[in-house]
Amino acid sequence: AKSWAAYNLPVADTLLPGKLDRPVPRPDLLPRQHLRALLDGAVGRRLLLVAAAAGYGKTSLIASWSATRSEPVAWYSLDSGDNDPNRFLRYLVAAIHRALPALAAELQLALRHLPPPSPETVIQTLLARLANLAQPCLIVLDDYHLIENETIHQAIHRLLSHLPRPVSLLLLSRADPPFPLGRWRAHGELLELRAADLQFQPDELAHFFAHTSLNPDQLRQLHQRTEGWPAGLQLAALALQNAADPAGFVAAFSGSNRFVLDYLLEEVLQGLPADLRHFLLDTALLPQFNAPLCDAALGRCNSGSLLRELERRNLFLIPLDQQRDWYRYHHLFADLLQSQLPSQDTARRQAVHGRAANWLADHNRPETAVYHALQAADYDEAARLITGPA
Repeated sequence: AKSWAAYNLPVADTLLPGKLDRPVPRPDLLPRQHLRALLDGAVGRRLLLVAAAAGYGKTSLIASWSATRSEPVAWYSLDSGDNDPNRFLRYLVAAIHRALPALAAELQLALRHLPPPSPETVIQTLLARLANLAQPCLIVLDDYHLIENETIHQAIHRLLSHLPRPVSLLLLSRADPPFPLGRWRAHGELLELRAADLQFQPDELAHFFAHTSLNPDQLRQLHQRTEGWPAGLQLAALALQNAADPAGFVAAFSGSNRFVLDYLLEEVLQGLPADLRHFLLDTALLPQFNAPLCDAALGRCNSGSLLRELERRNLFLIPLDQQRDWYRYHHLFADLLQSQLPSQDTARRQAVHGRAANWLADHNRPETAVYHALQAADYDEAARLITGPA
């Protein structure tokens, strides 16, 4: 049996210290004062959730903001190997030990026995020690979407449910955690920053490209193409360095740009389950869609659950109504998906468009149905939709 003391050995002895180091912000990072003000006002809430797809600057924002705070910060950068509960708890306790040495020392004394205590016991003991804090403390779990182990989720849920008031947990994630966010949201115990909050505003974009030759119209085009996606703007800035014609580059910038393409393929598509990846590629043919349209156009019966999973993963899915029935993809992400479709599969594409046209016509959306009928090369149907019933 392993001694519980192993959970609390000095970090240098058993753990990778880099996982407990707060990332150092880049010196040219935009200050993003409006987001920092939101975070400042939320210190002391139970949960601060920063959830968005890859490339929205989640880690950079929290690292730079937390560096300006006076509270102790326990930082833990997760990876897929942290799905072992014992490993996870060792790092969690080590991170708190770094931020609060006195508290961690008491924790070592309380937990040093055989056999190793259960995660429930660890969390209960940790909560008892945190309850004695007189000052706020921030516990940051970065890349929480990599955690799939249900025992760990249950432990963090228990920690959150009983977290003493001076302590806030910050989860940085590409996907929503499996916790009752609605309840905490209703009680004012949750701050959420999502893609719509993290995207660059036009004035921030102008500041970001201040040292380039782009004029206001070109900056406006670039903002429209990237929809303020920070990584997209950084990739555009990188590509602009070698662009002989900046105006032409901005006009043509898309998800098929090699920098954007490589980033999205590596960070987003390659790690997805096959069924979800195929669904993304199929729905790339639909500029706007809901679950029934996807089922009809793709010959599926599970589009609703797949859309919910895409939304949970924050995969560049943008709702078009308050009911979250209709969606579209981020422009650059849609470009990427379309660039990955086999060019030789014309008949299959036309079949999808044809079924989409039929469903849209049956549901009183003739203008969109015309688009799909034309893409299906069904010109007679397109003409009928345009002219209306005889």
